[in-house]
Amino acid sequence: MRTFLIIAFLGAFLLGALFIGVKAWSGLAGVDMPWQGWLALIGGSVLTLALGIGLMALMFYSARHGHDDTHHEQGVHREPDPHQPGAPDAPGAPEDAADDRGSSESRGSHR
Repeated sequence: MRTFLIIAFLGAFLLGALFIGVKAWSGLAGVDMPWQGWLALIGGSVLTLALGIGLMALMFYSARHGHDDTHHEQGVHREPDPHQPGAPDAPGAPEDAADDRGSSESRGSHR
């Protein structure tokens, strides 16, 4: 049901944007654009789409062929140090800062 509502909302948003776009475009009926303008409009649209598609393809290619693994192995994405101030499990950290594992009492660290 939630998925249907999301799709319905996005569809309504798309239809509204199309309606506004068509209304604005038809409101320019008296404006004449030379062939150079049409060429620039079509060329810019095609190049923008090609750039977006190309960058997305490179992102998926990189992720699927392991090109990002060396970056992650270098330790850029480390787990937070529990002894750093402000860390969820740091001594003296507020109780609501603990993560999903629960508080230290529920993990059995008390004796």
